[in-house]
Amino acid sequence: MLFVFPNRDRHAMVMRDMYFPLDIVWLDGDKVVDIAPSLPPEAGVPEEQLTVYQPRVTSTFVLEVSAGFMQQTGLKIGDTMEVINN
Repeated sequence: MLFVFPNRDRHAMVMRDMYFPLDIVWLDGDKVVDIAPSLPPEAGVPEEQLTVYQPRVTSTFVLEVSAGFMQQTGLKIGDTMEVINN
């Protein structure tokens, strides 16, 4: 899932209602600026107890992919990705 934000900020994410692990990728434009790999699901966890994943720097996009994607592709901070917004 791709989250597109109208402004550059440190967009925090949680694993609300997730039943499987994810990798989260923060992008500033087309550049990977932070990564949170293999985040555990937190289905059924009360809102106030959810783990908040905050990037170290600002971004404009957040991409959620299946856990292991980062390891399988070798994608790392500093790499570029083409984001096509239709």
